[in-house]
Amino acid sequence: MTGAILPGAANAADYVALSGRQLYERFCASCHGVQGRGDGPVADSLRVEVPDLTRIAQRRGAALPRDRIARIIDGRHVLKAHGSRTMPVWGEDLSRAHAGDPDAERNTEIIISRLAEYVWFLQRPGDQDVPLAAQAPDAPAGVDQWIHAALELDRNAERGALLYEQHCADCHGGQAWGDAARSIPALAGQRRAYLVKQLADFIELERRGDQEALRGERQGRDQGRSMHEVVSSAGLDDPQVWADIAAYVNGLPLAQSTQTGDGTGLALGEAVYREQCATCHEEDARGDDEGFVPSLRNQHYVYLLRQMRGLTAWHRSNADEGLIRFLDSLETEEMTAVADYLSRFRGPVRDRLRMHNDGTVGD
Repeated sequence: MTGAILPGAANAADYVALSGRQLYERFCASCHGVQGRGDGPVADSLRVEVPDLTRIAQRRGAALPRDRIARIIDGRHVLKAHGSRTMPVWGEDLSRAHAGDPDAERNTEIIISRLAEYVWFLQRPGDQDVPLAAQAPDAPAGVDQWIHAALELDRNAERGALLYEQHCADCHGGQAWGDAARSIPALAGQRRAYLVKQLADFIELERRGDQEALRGERQGRDQGRSMHEVVSSAGLDDPQVWADIAAYVNGLPLAQSTQTGDGTGLALGEAVYREQCATCHEEDARGDDEGFVPSLRNQHYVYLLRQMRGLTAWHRSNADEGLIRFLDSLETEEMTAVADYLSRFRGPVRDRLRMHNDGTVGD
């Protein structure tokens, strides 16, 4: 996470502004100071006075001028303080990060927007003295605030498509149908609230440096990049990004086919699921937005089974303890049967439910 849930961050717009905080801490605070007032630890060593960014924003009555930031980043403005056309680190890091990147211009625009809004946040009455280094609470409520903020934001599925292609498609596939051979889940049509929560939880693990949980996530994969490696990429530490990606993935056509088991334990799987799982996931496995319960429909058998086994090993740090204890109580035969039964729930959610002769579930 980019940082703490700060006092004054009372609405979704504030959370978007605060998503620029990590950028500011990394690139700006050493010269401009933690509050943007030009009093950073190296300011006195420069040949010119470092400007107070909050005063610039106040004079405009809006966020820090984005055109000014853009000129500094792309080298159209010579800085007398060090005789170069790019801010120290800023230009170099951006150039390296975007070398050969077809989305470089769009990514730079996002960076500029987040940084500008954060400086505006700093200068507002009552916000100037908020300590930049304040730590986020360890309680889950801190993460939950970011999740709910992301769900309240206006979402842009077109931007989500670009972000998905850049960060997710290599593993989950261009249509988000997953890859059974690598135990990678299908995401197409998954509940938006659950997708946002998963992104937020993975990023929170990375921010906290929860090595035990991260090791579990690494062990829970077979091939390819682990999720913690993906979410640590630049630009994903942002509730707006979560909202956009989730909106895009939620609207994708469902997988046309998913891997199933051998079909020998379907009656047992149905009995266990209806008795133990349907209360939360619903009888048709549609899930529930209010409780961030995922849909289990249109999913690969091998992934479902791997997750059930992984949860019993406590490798999913955001899983409900009661769920973990229940799965740990299952015999191998029961767990396999439930995964096979669920892998046959295909198509969109329907009001009526029956098992077809071919083993699929639906109308």
